[in-house]
Amino acid sequence: MRKKMLFMLVFLALNTFGALGLNLAGASPELQYPSVYVDPANIVNVALTPGQNFSVAVKTDYNGSDIQAWQFNMSFNPTVLNCVNVTNGDLITTVKYPTAQFKAGAFDNTEGKIRLSLALFFSIGEPYPITSGPGTLAYVNFTVVGTGTSSITLGSKTILMGYTEDGYGEEYQIVNATMPNHIGHGYFANGGLIAGKVTDDSTGSPIEGATISANGMSATTNSTGGYTISAPAGNYAVTASATGYKTSTVTDVAIVGSETKTVDFALTPAQVSAGPPDILTYAIVAIAIVIVVAIALYYLKIRKSK
Repeated sequence: MRKKMLFMLVFLALNTFGALGLNLAGASPELQYPSVYVDPANIVNVALTPGQNFSVAVKTDYNGSDIQAWQFNMSFNPTVLNCVNVTNGDLITTVKYPTAQFKAGAFDNTEGKIRLSLALFFSIGEPYPITSGPGTLAYVNFTVVGTGTSSITLGSKTILMGYTEDGYGEEYQIVNATMPNHIGHGYFANGGLIAGKVTDDSTGSPIEGATISANGMSATTNSTGGYTISAPAGNYAVTASATGYKTSTVTDVAIVGSETKTVDFALTPAQVSAGPPDILTYAIVAIAIVIVVAIALYYLKIRKSK
């Protein structure tokens, strides 16, 4: 009994203290049953301009009858999306059992994170209330604040929890974030991307720290020479510059809709021009001239004396 009560209290405390989550990067693999996933998985719509709102649902396809709780954290690109709120779905509700509890959790639009949202059937003893899937865990409501792309990534605290033996057994994790083939992330785009790599033309080595600019927007290359710039539909002149290299520009880069246009650069090393001679050089040249003149005068004097 103490173990089961501790589980309930810890589950609630994670949200109360704003537990931090680590995000699982990368696109969703092909999902396997059972899964927890973002629906729709892809939202590509150039009409979703800044100021527009939209929602995604976090769902499960699990059709078992032993669901007792769920939780998830999430990350997104805060330069493109801001979270408005998280609302409960239909999986765990007071309609099913009066002790159901839902916590929307805190979100941070500076970092682009939803810390922890959760719902559970609270009970102080057996049997623990359980319900059946599939269903919707929650709805996440966003407002668009920029143009570009954003992953909508379920984080490492994502869990669908079950209880065995009709609520008389033990809690167990039906799905968790250590099962990547069972977690489905989302993707949003309302504009395109300009992306590419900058290398040294003579060696092929990547150039880190190069500046890429496109119609007033800019980015800096990483250690592999790569860069990305979010770009609304339009035509762009893309310029790459780096210390010690000649600047290069590619014109008429057309972005249509939410496509990604690849623009690579192979920069030519700039020739180092010789600077003006320093004082020591002038002094050496002057001394050499004096010596040459002195020697010449000495030989002339000798010849005249003969």
